[in-house]
Amino acid sequence: MGRLSCVNSSPARPRRPPTICWAARRLVAAKLRETFSQLNPGVRFVGASFHGKCLLDGRLEGAAEHEVIAEINRLSPDFIWVGFGTPKQQAWIKRNKSLIRRGVVLTVGFAFDVNAGMKPDAPAWMQRLGLTWVFRLWSEPRRLGPRYPQIQFPSFSGICFATASEVEHGDL
Repeated sequence: MGRLSCVNSSPARPRRPPTICWAARRLVAAKLRETFSQLNPGVRFVGASFHGKCLLDGRLEGAAEHEVIAEINRLSPDFIWVGFGTPKQQAWIKRNKSLIRRGVVLTVGFAFDVNAGMKPDAPAWMQRLGLTWVFRLWSEPRRLGPRYPQIQFPSFSGICFATASEVEHGDL
C-alpha cells in the first residue's frame, strides 16, 4: 500500500497545518522528516525528533518527559504523531494527554519504520486481509513473539468463536 502522506498539500489549501513526529529512534525521526518532506513538500514540520527511551508504563527516561510536553506546547502543532511502539505509545498518551494543550495525538508505531524506509511493509494482500501483524510476527519473532499472543490472541480467538457460532447456527 506504500508510504503515507501525513498532511494533504493541495494548493487549494492555503494554511499548512504544523506537524510534529516523536519517534522511538533518532534515525527514524530524521528519515521521516526527509521522506515526508520529499513526498509532500506542503508538510510543515515543526518537529521530528527523539527524546530518549520510552518505558513500558509510558514514561520517558530522565528529564525528557517534561521537555517533550514543554516542546509540544511551545510548538503548538495540529498533529502529533507518536511512534514509540505498542503498548508504550498508548501508555505515553494516557499519561500525558491532559498536559498537551493543542493538537490531535495519533499513534503510529510500525508505520514510522515503514515510512522512514527502515523496515519493509507487509505485502498488499496481507494488508487488505488485516494480516499485517502476521507479517510482522514472521519478520521479528524474537521481539514480537512474546507480545503478540497478549495483544492479538484475544481478538483472533473472538473472531474464531464468532465465526464458529455463526456456522453452528447457519448464519454464515
